[in-house]
Amino acid sequence: MTNVYHCCVQKTGSRWLLKIFADERFKQYSGLEPYTYEVPGQPDSRPLNKRFLDEPFPQKTFATPLYMSYDSFKSIPKPERYRAFFIMRDPRDIVVSWYFSVRYSHGANPRIAQMRKDLENMSEKEGLVYAVNYLERDQLFSSLDSWIAAPREDSNIMLVKFEDVTGSTSQHVFNNLLTHCDIHIPDQTLSTILEDYSFERLSGRKQGQEDSSHHYRKGVAGDWRNHFDNALLAQFDEITGDLAQRLGYSR
Repeated sequence: MTNVYHCCVQKTGSRWLLKIFADERFKQYSGLEPYTYEVPGQPDSRPLNKRFLDEPFPQKTFATPLYMSYDSFKSIPKPERYRAFFIMRDPRDIVVSWYFSVRYSHGANPRIAQMRKDLENMSEKEGLVYAVNYLERDQLFSSLDSWIAAPREDSNIMLVKFEDVTGSTSQHVFNNLLTHCDIHIPDQTLSTILEDYSFERLSGRKQGQEDSSHHYRKGVAGDWRNHFDNALLAQFDEITGDLAQRLGYSR
């Protein structure tokens, strides 16, 4: 395989996956070097549907993570042989994760600093409304939507749920993903890698035990139900329609 492209939106475990893909054991079997186009501390400020790239990535690289819509991904010049996957997540959980990350734990840069200052003067409910509006302006919801039909258009693309790749059957899901990417890692080696980067190992807590100030805050799916009230859910539905259901998440 010449190149692999890890595509996503924010708050889908992208930095956790980068740790795995950059691990020397992983690189030994993939033969690919992790590569990202963003400069550390200088994130791409364009909305996700405007992140067009004119230059190809170097050959034999694992491009990770690429925060972008499907149309933005299509703009990247690619080799004849490649594989790509998109990590999706329940957009309601993305809203909650984004709020807590920006409010407490995300690394500082001028944009984050301003949003954190805004959120400090808001209640949690007001902050979640702020999060929904910001993510809509950033085209996160429409970018999630854009990937739903991508595998039907391009068989090189696979969709993977964040909840599956982090859940109890994560090794099975990783095996399917790596098979798609034509990467073959022995089961025991993969198991050890996943254990080394487990939520428990990285956070020092069991999944479900919350630390609002930690980058790995809680580690469970469906936490939005603990934070969305009826008014926020109505606003979310007005903006996103049936996006969550079309992505495969229950009402």
